Amino acid sequence: GAFFAGMDVGAHCDFSGCGVLDFLPVTCAMCGGRFCEAHASYVAHACSRADAESAAGVEAAGAAATSSDPRTSHEIFEDVRRRRAAAQAELLRRDTAPA
Repeated sequence: GAFFAGMDVGAHCDFSGCGVLDFLPVTCAMCGGRFCEAHASYVAHACSRADAESAAGVEAAGAAATSSDPRTSHEIFEDVRRRRAAAQAELLRRDTAPA
């Protein structure tokens, strides 16, 4: 709608054929592409820069970087999913609110 016009909100998924506007895109640590939740993993976007060894290294580094966070990866994922849904709902609410 008109609310989104001229706003720099989120990013379009870089996966060929997708292009969905994602309000919390994931930036690939290997190729630097920005992807929606469905194409965030190396496998899902067929990352050209990730091989099994480097992908495992990046995942291990990510696990080490977040080891001080007491939450499980599932809890972190669910938190991000809830925040994404809340952000999308807020933007839709603003877009449909009477002027």
